[in-house]
Amino acid sequence: MTISALSTACYGLTNNGIHFTGYPVIGFQNKLQSSGSCLDSNEDNLTTACAWDSRVRGSFFQQSTFTIALSKVKDFIIDVQKLRDMDPNALCGLDLYGGILIRYVKGSTAFMGEQEDSVDFDITCYRSHDPMSPRLDEDVLEEIEQMGLFQYGGLPHWGEG
Repeated sequence: MTISALSTACYGLTNNGIHFTGYPVIGFQNKLQSSGSCLDSNEDNLTTACAWDSRVRGSFFQQSTFTIALSKVKDFIIDVQKLRDMDPNALCGLDLYGGILIRYVKGSTAFMGEQEDSVDFDITCYRSHDPMSPRLDEDVLEEIEQMGLFQYGGLPHWGEG
């Protein structure tokens, strides 16, 4: 499945549980799901293999996710735009994997919740099957990640880093 097919299908999102009527899609995190899943049993004969299915040599990508406090997001985005302006082509490859996905997170006292209103940044980019081959525009992507984590006090996703 390609990004254009996922995009055309609105990544599986719906606004009312049945139809997609447009962005933004708003709801509780535990009720948001998109893009579905793979059938990965021996009985399906790979007829429904997803790009990330380990039985096929499909897509291979690097994903970094971090959260920045809402009060710091504007300045972070301005700094990312400055990086983009230095090399406008450096972020073009991200479009193949959905770009930089941005998600608002309400502050919560829950155990794994964010302490204050925040924004998640999900960066997914191409990764070669060859471990010695660098990521496409790795320098710019690492700079964005490092700025988010260190300069703006971002937190890595709890399942990463």
